[in-house]
Amino acid sequence: MRVILFLIVWCTVGCSVKIPYDFLQDVLEVKSVEIVDVTENFMDGQAEQIVICTVEDSKAFMQELNELNCYLVLGDPIGIESKQTAIKIIYSDGEYDLITYNGRATCRSI
Repeated sequence: MRVILFLIVWCTVGCSVKIPYDFLQDVLEVKSVEIVDVTENFMDGQAEQIVICTVEDSKAFMQELNELNCYLVLGDPIGIESKQTAIKIIYSDGEYDLITYNGRATCRSI
């Protein structure tokens, strides 16, 4: 019984670590921030991003986003699923991060 109780406590407390969020690039390279809906395009199976709004003050937004507590949970990272709303952080070279409440995706230049 003690072993089961220990495993339950360890999995609920010990399976996550508080860390700063690891952005794709330095926050000084952020060109703009958008809130997007990620949907699936059934014609080619690719995820489509529909812009809901563009954040006017991306520097202030990034500063506040940096102050949020982040936790790395066992099994991270989880990708982006369709039919989710995401924060899209676009960098000066065109690369971007998509961040949702439970996952992340990145687009890097080739």
